[in-house]
Amino acid sequence: MSTEPLLPPDKADELYRIRHSMAHVLAQAVKSLYPQAQLGFGPPIEDGFYYDFDFSNANFKDSDLKKIQTKMKKLLSSHPPIKFEQRVVSYSQALEICEAYNEPYKKNYVQRLHTRGINQFSFFNHGDFIDLCEGPHITDRSQLPKDGFKLDRVSGAYWLGDQQNSMLTRIYALCFHTHDELNHYLRRRELAARYDHKKLGKELELFCFDERIGKGLPIWLPAGHTLRSTIATYIEDVEFQYGYERVRTPPIAKKQVYETSGHLQAYAADMFPIMSAATDAECGTHSPKEEFYLRPMNCPHHHMIYSQKKRSFRDLPLRYAELGEVFRFEKSGELSGLLRVRCFSINDAHIYCRADQIQAELQAALNMQLEFFQTFDLTPYKFRLSMGPKPDHHHSQTPSSPSFKDNAAKFFGEHHMWDQAQQYLEDMLKTTQINYEIAYGEAAFYGPKIDTQFRNLAGREETLSTIQLDFLSAEKFDLSYQDSTNQLLRPIIIHRAPLSSLERLISLLIEYYKGVFPLWCAPIQVSLVPVHEELKPYCLELSTEMRRRKIRAKFFDGHQSLAKKISLSMRQKIPLTLVIGNQERDSQSVTLRCHGSQHNTTMTQPEFFKFMSHHIASKATRIDLAKS
Repeated sequence: MSTEPLLPPDKADELYRIRHSMAHVLAQAVKSLYPQAQLGFGPPIEDGFYYDFDFSNANFKDSDLKKIQTKMKKLLSSHPPIKFEQRVVSYSQALEICEAYNEPYKKNYVQRLHTRGINQFSFFNHGDFIDLCEGPHITDRSQLPKDGFKLDRVSGAYWLGDQQNSMLTRIYALCFHTHDELNHYLRRRELAARYDHKKLGKELELFCFDERIGKGLPIWLPAGHTLRSTIATYIEDVEFQYGYERVRTPPIAKKQVYETSGHLQAYAADMFPIMSAATDAECGTHSPKEEFYLRPMNCPHHHMIYSQKKRSFRDLPLRYAELGEVFRFEKSGELSGLLRVRCFSINDAHIYCRADQIQAELQAALNMQLEFFQTFDLTPYKFRLSMGPKPDHHHSQTPSSPSFKDNAAKFFGEHHMWDQAQQYLEDMLKTTQINYEIAYGEAAFYGPKIDTQFRNLAGREETLSTIQLDFLSAEKFDLSYQDSTNQLLRPIIIHRAPLSSLERLISLLIEYYKGVFPLWCAPIQVSLVPVHEELKPYCLELSTEMRRRKIRAKFFDGHQSLAKKISLSMRQKIPLTLVIGNQERDSQSVTLRCHGSQHNTTMTQPEFFKFMSHHIASKATRIDLAKS
């Protein structure tokens, strides 16, 4: 479930305003039941809202949610309807209000905003409740859904997300327009729990984690490694067809590389700690100490490859691709199966091109991305143009909306560079007639990007693909090429990751396919189930021939009943089950059953191997034995 504020927050959207207003009703209910509780913040999120409270002086228990929800419904039923009214006050008045209502966290945030130059503060009140808030809200409480919300769960959250601050209690709530919409969401969430990639990954023995190795560091088991390497091979084959050259670079580099790239300035908090090599002084010399980082991204390493020799305009474009392993020290609370890990292999490449080649390279990168989506039958998805800070963005009173100065500190380079890069990406989307949304503040620190967003079964939106345009890194790394007049120019760099990381992709595919992978990439493609023991030699003969043809088969040769063996094959979600009886042995044939189907099809061995070859080569996502 999403725990992040809505991005971008479409504050004109009615549901956004409803959820925002419901967060205030939650806070009012809590304050009426626990007068000593102190308020943090309560923004809308993708499936509802949350509010943070300090209950250290109040006797709150997790089991009290039902009581709080009952109080909220009582407040919503009050007559006449209570209006949401805004007050804008000065700094000194804001402090007085926070002190009068004994809200030290609100006071702390008012003081923080004041140091940034904000002198006016917005409060909203409804009834006897008042809260520091910039809005927007609905007009009055009669517009709020009495049966469309549900207090969902409780977790811990640091004030302003800083581990140095107090730990608060975060109450999450689901909220929709109607009771039916809420129930639909709950049913979808139940489905998501059933097919959660962490659950299926364990059942199918694809991957595991071990605290002795470390949190967020996935271990690929035999079946998972087979799945992963099969997909990786397919990716490499497609990239070869699109003119990419494969490279291999170390997952570690000296500190200076990441200082030059800007990763240390932008990503230091998410990078693993620095490693210091033993100095040569111990050997009698006085060389300076060498300091290294595990890489958070591949791009600086690829820039090093480009810089190895002089380049001509005739050499461009150069396309370097690598399924490179990268490391990011995600917070423990943000780790989630394969979706959020600390070590992953990104489907990365960097294109070095001339200005006149940008549009063609962007289009080719998009075409390849769409080809990948078609192969995996991934849909629906949407495109997002992730840009730098909005030019007229002003200071905000909520932590989820950082100020322009805060945002600008995340992005390097000149405004004209960003404007030009953003225009190239927008022109490409318009030329291709692709619908997209704009998200300010979501760009990479070195340039804007096109993100492709998918929703997992739980409804959470995730970025799977990116195409980024970078006018900055060539300058930072002094990369150049010689044009036809012998003038040195900077190459334009396109960063693209059409399938994100293998870890994120596979987490999505596990849930998308509900564990039943397409035949071409399934860890086990075929199971062999003999009707009785005497058929074992024929099954072994088939199994040997399948291995020779690189078909991944599993032989169920135990003493279980036929029904039990078929059940085991289905439980392991093997795409095809071959039931072998006397008739199949005598006629040198096989009888196929597709996973989840009761329909059987009998084929001769040559027909079966032709069938398998076709389905694997075509990367078909579905098998229809009735049409075979």
